[in-house]
Amino acid sequence: MHHNFFLKAVYINPNHVISIEEDTTLTELFRSNPKKFPEDLDERQVFSSISFTGGTATNSITIVGDSLTILAKEEASGWAGGLAVRLA
Repeated sequence: MHHNFFLKAVYINPNHVISIEEDTTLTELFRSNPKKFPEDLDERQVFSSISFTGGTATNSITIVGDSLTILAKEEASGWAGGLAVRLA
């Protein structure tokens, strides 16, 4: 089965993080059409967007998980990270 999205591990220096917020658009898309996503995601899964600086530009990625969990991991480890959701 072909999926429209795939997962990739990412790590971001927390000194460059501008914001972490729930990506309600992707969460709703996942709930309405989970077959577009990798099979091993739980049906209750939510997604968050991390905005960060990258040189002179601001970048954003969507990762698996809610913003509070991501923030707790960042504080515990000193790094922001998780599984990024990318278009195939």
